[in-house]
Amino acid sequence: ISTGITAISRFSELSETPEALMQSYTDLSPKVSKVTIVGQNETIEALSSFNLELNAAFLRMSAKRERFDKKNNESKLLENQIEAKKAKLNRLTDQITQKEDQEKHEIRQEYENVQLELEQLITKEKEIGQQLIKQVIDLVQDSMAEVSLLNNQLVPLISLMRSELELPFNQEHFAKTLTQGQVKLEKYLSDYFNSFEDEMHLENESFIEENLP
Repeated sequence: ISTGITAISRFSELSETPEALMQSYTDLSPKVSKVTIVGQNETIEALSSFNLELNAAFLRMSAKRERFDKKNNESKLLENQIEAKKAKLNRLTDQITQKEDQEKHEIRQEYENVQLELEQLITKEKEIGQQLIKQVIDLVQDSMAEVSLLNNQLVPLISLMRSELELPFNQEHFAKTLTQGQVKLEKYLSDYFNSFEDEMHLENESFIEENLP
């Protein structure tokens, strides 16, 4: 159960694929299925409901990651195109110094066209960069919201499991602890994203200055 919740919380870790995150949970499915063998009906129903919500969360977060990955690939393609245009401008600059006046005029015209194309690519790259920043923030916030929803179902499920094992469990205290942790995390994320957006804005401005000829 905790592995599934952890996997949902890690959907904003871009180094992890949705498939790998899902696999980390499905690898433990034999252990989860044991509950359906030895558990009482009420516990089995609570676990089934939890798994249903967990799978739904996986689908929702996977769709959001897919949209991010598509936009990120578009950004990488633009970066390659920008580098290619800059390399072409360098070649044209070398040619201008080596050609006769008539040929220089034609090369300069081509240089201006390539320069315009480069500026358009850089502008588009900046726009996509801003979109990616928002999508990353949304991924983090959405994954935390999904975790919060799952935690709401986790409390009664744990209560039922511990009851079957005849172990004490303070459901109210556990729920309060989860809520307090969620509030602290949301405040931390809010403060972090505010500083993160300021830093990324400065980086984008620096990126344009460095790439424009």
